[in-house]
Amino acid sequence: MDIDTAIRHVADLWPEFLERIAGAADDEILALEEAIRRPLPRSYRSFLARMGGDDAGFAAGFGGDDFRLETLLAHYQRANWGVPRPLLLVGLNHVVGEAQVHTCLTDAPANDPRVVYAVLRGGVVDQTLPAAQSLGELVFRYGFCNFFAFRLQTEGWGQLLHPDEAQIARLERRLAAAGLARHPASEGYAAYFVSDGLVAHYTHAPGDERLILLVHGQEVPVRAVMNDLTRELGVAVSWIGDTVDQHSHLQADEESAEDEDEEYDEYDEFDDDDDSGELPRSS
Repeated sequence: MDIDTAIRHVADLWPEFLERIAGAADDEILALEEAIRRPLPRSYRSFLARMGGDDAGFAAGFGGDDFRLETLLAHYQRANWGVPRPLLLVGLNHVVGEAQVHTCLTDAPANDPRVVYAVLRGGVVDQTLPAAQSLGELVFRYGFCNFFAFRLQTEGWGQLLHPDEAQIARLERRLAAAGLARHPASEGYAAYFVSDGLVAHYTHAPGDERLILLVHGQEVPVRAVMNDLTRELGVAVSWIGDTVDQHSHLQADEESAEDEDEEYDEYDEFDDDDDSGELPRSS
């Protein structure tokens, strides 16, 4: 999936996305190439031109990596290091336990390389984990979750161990039976399903023994879908509850909104029925 297609699919689900993102300047993109001393892949150059100035926080629910070009340039100017070739650092960084995890591109295919998570321990790459077959795929997955699925009330989280193609096909048929239509952006390591008020997606990276499934919507239909998948396919359900409780960035958003409400509440509303002739006073 190319970057423009991924952005269009995200905007179809959340139109405000197009207003929130901004591209980086051409001279900044050239400055990055000079800093890393190699040309950028076509897909990454396209990403920077569309989202390198402001990415709308699209990675907030996935460790909070910062993909903005100004952040990467500041990193190279300050630290003068990235990750060893052939990896290309594109997202800085989140911490998992004692490890530091960066989002990187590999060197193949040349114009639209695969995306991996590089796990660093003590500043050395300990392992790489597959993230997406393309940067466009990653943009849509993060956007689908953060700007669409995670905004629904209830989340169901489950996993299917050692799935084969037949089991995955059965999973998709059960989701279709629940009224969920496969989204056209489904490709690579993930598939997405949408209906009125209910959405689902699963990821299954190469070499991973688990297929991870998330279902979002109102509590009753989410529980019905998860119970059906447990009964028919043996999906192990680990969590059904409020979406906000599972994602710290959503909790931070709620706290910020509450702080804003409290700030406004410090001032009394103007009372049209008040005939005292005095201006309202702050409490």
